[in-house]
Amino acid sequence: MKPTSIILDLLRTYGTRGTSVQEITATGGLFGFNSNRIRVSLSRLAARGVIENYQRGHYRLCETADPINQFAERWRMGEARVKPWQGDWLCIHLPAAHSASTRSSWALTHFGFVTIDDHFWIRPDNLAVSGEALRNQLQSLGLAIGAVVVTAARLMPDISARWLEAFEPNQLQQRYLNMTSALETSMQQLPRLDKSLAKKESFQLGGQGIQLLAKDPLLPEQWLDPAARKALWHTMCRYDEVGRQVWTSEHKPDVTPISQTEFTNTEMSGSEFASPSPGNRKPGEPKSKKSKPTKSESTKVGICL
Repeated sequence: MKPTSIILDLLRTYGTRGTSVQEITATGGLFGFNSNRIRVSLSRLAARGVIENYQRGHYRLCETADPINQFAERWRMGEARVKPWQGDWLCIHLPAAHSASTRSSWALTHFGFVTIDDHFWIRPDNLAVSGEALRNQLQSLGLAIGAVVVTAARLMPDISARWLEAFEPNQLQQRYLNMTSALETSMQQLPRLDKSLAKKESFQLGGQGIQLLAKDPLLPEQWLDPAARKALWHTMCRYDEVGRQVWTSEHKPDVTPISQTEFTNTEMSGSEFASPSPGNRKPGEPKSKKSKPTKSESTKVGICL
């Protein structure tokens, strides 16, 4: 975790109100960064136009759209993000010049797409958003402008079944259960911890829980019983309220400060995009020996946008 990441994560939770340098340096201190290093990072972010010193000793994010924060906050919508699955698929074809783009890959994997090859990506068409709106959201996160979005695509049943394993539903289910348990345990412990330790734990663990929910592929109930996902969402809502109490001060944040490091798609090396998201493992690599479907045998019907 970098000082700049901590600063941006914290300021996102205060919105346009911003917060004091004292609060920012104190939070940096929880993670081992001294006051001087935090102040240098503040100056650099301000020089880049990312944050502004709107009054003496206080900073806030500049009043521009923050697509990373908007993406992260999707978790609060819970199951409202999905619609009943009718067996259709969303497919995206990248321009050849952008096939290896880490920005496009980041955007697609964080919306639950998996890749057939460097150009073709796919996921169940169960997101409660129009194709045009989805394309706009993806482009705000780095998807290549020339990408073709196909909605309501039909796959042959055997091809659809083979792609299921790429989403690793059993592992995903276990992650829900593990995170719910960790959050429940933390909520019991936070009131007994020293204030600084409680802040640090809620910052880190809350971030992990929100990352799991925001980046979740939201698999349809035909593939995965959503009960564990719903339980995690309800637990995270309660944890968010508990976390706000931990961080209560004269500069109370709008939401619990949490780490959004995993969401950041700037100043990353290519390897940092290789998160546990299912989109980074092609079917058959390495857990299955089955051959992957090709584009010619995959797409049956689609509407291009």
